[in-house]
This record gives sequence, structure tokens and C-alpha cells, in this order.
Amino acid sequence: MRYEVWYMRPEFFRDGIMGHEWLRERNLMPDPTNLSKTHVKLTEVEADGLGSVYWMMQGENWSPRGEAKKLIENLGLKHTSMACGDIAVSGGKAMMVDRIGFKELSLKETANG
Repeated sequence: MRYEVWYMRPEFFRDGIMGHEWLRERNLMPDPTNLSKTHVKLTEVEADGLGSVYWMMQGENWSPRGEAKKLIENLGLKHTSMACGDIAVSGGKAMMVDRIGFKELSLKETANG
């Protein structure tokens, strides 16, 4: 499957890293129809599933010698490894990395939904 990989903008990182439940309780969930408000599209990858996307997007796997440093800087991002709060999109579903696994984003949980 093909996945879009969206990393948190630095201004969202402090909240996003706290996870799905924390964001939901504070009405701070990212909007799956407007991810660019809180995230930046980093890349697209082919993977067998979300676990594979997460593994592939760890810095030691996709940028073991700092190859991604310039790309990360040019996109205004601050982190190389996929982390809690980052998002993978495939088949019309936006799945956010949570403290354990992934959680699907839904409109009803967003501040605008």
C-alpha cells in the first residue's frame, strides 16, 4: 500500500507528542481534511502496513548518516524519526501514531468537526 507521511509542525509538536487521548480531551485533534494546519507532508512510502511505515520512518532506517537533515530543515520540521502525533494517510484514512499503535482521526474529534 502507498502511504503519505505527515510530520507534525514544530508549533504542534509539544501537544501532538502527548497522544490521541490527551489531544481529544483538550479539543486539539488534527483535522484529517486539513492536515497542513498542524502537519507537513514529508514523503510517500510503499509499505505492508502501518507498523512497517513506522519502522521505515525511524531516522536510523531512512537517514542513518543524516541524509534527511536538509529535507527536514527545508520543510521547516525539527524531527527525523516518526513519533507520536505524526500521521500516515492511505485509502482516505488518516492514522495518527499514538503512544501504542495508531488511532484513526475522525472529523467528530477535531476542533472543527
